[in-house]
Amino acid sequence: MTNDTYHIELKPIQFFCSSEETDEQHVDYLSHKIACDGTWTTPITCEIHTGIIMDGNHRYQVAKQLKLSLLPCILLSYQDNRVKVNYQNSDQPYDVKNIFEVILYQNCGRTK
Repeated sequence: MTNDTYHIELKPIQFFCSSEETDEQHVDYLSHKIACDGTWTTPITCEIHTGIIMDGNHRYQVAKQLKLSLLPCILLSYQDNRVKVNYQNSDQPYDVKNIFEVILYQNCGRTK
C-alpha cells in the first residue's frame, strides 16, 4: 500500500524559487480570478528543502502581484517516487541535478 496523500503547509513567499518563465497574460488572468473569488484553491508544489517550484510558477507570480506573505504548498522531494521530471513536451527524463545547479543559481541567486 502506498501513501498517496499530500501534506499542505503555509510557507513565506521568500521560501519559493521560480523554476520557469511565466506568461504575463495568464498571471494577470489568475490574479484577477483569485482576487475576485477571494479564494486560493490550489497549493504550489515545491521541493521541500529549496523551495524550487515544481508546479505553480504562475500562481507564485500571482502571489507576488497580490503581495501575499504566506502561500499554501505541497512539499516534496525529487527523490519521491511520485515525482517525475521530464523535458518539456517529451517523455525523456531530465537530470534532477541540473535543477539544483541551474535554477537555484540562475533564478534565485543561491546555491543548495
